[in-house]
Amino acid sequence: MSDPSQSKLELSRIAAIAETKALALKYAAAELTHATHGPASEADAAARLAICMACEHRAVEYKGQTDAGGVGWCQRCSCRANPRALLTVKVTMAGVECPLAKWGKVEGTGASVASAVDAVAGVAKSIIHKLSS
Repeated sequence: MSDPSQSKLELSRIAAIAETKALALKYAAAELTHATHGPASEADAAARLAICMACEHRAVEYKGQTDAGGVGWCQRCSCRANPRALLTVKVTMAGVECPLAKWGKVEGTGASVASAVDAVAGVAKSIIHKLSS
């Protein structure tokens, strides 16, 4: 007969893996959109940032990190304190949306070598951050 606490632990582990996989796929889709459609326009990024700056869930210090730029991270976002999750970065990514539905995805300004390089560099930074955590 199996131990019920073992089953609960296994189900919890499976759920955590599924959540991590879903978040990774969502992030990969956002970076792919950034690479293939380009960044949000300056006007869209500025409008998004203004919303974030007024939000009660914004934090300049988060998960042991401090944003020297003074803008910070969203505490409701599942990206944690990843440098790629800084609001100054996220608002420029056309394929990203606010986890509180305060702003959504927008059209990118057009793919370019620069947007593709930025997306690849972003993924690399995220992997390095995850491995060093």
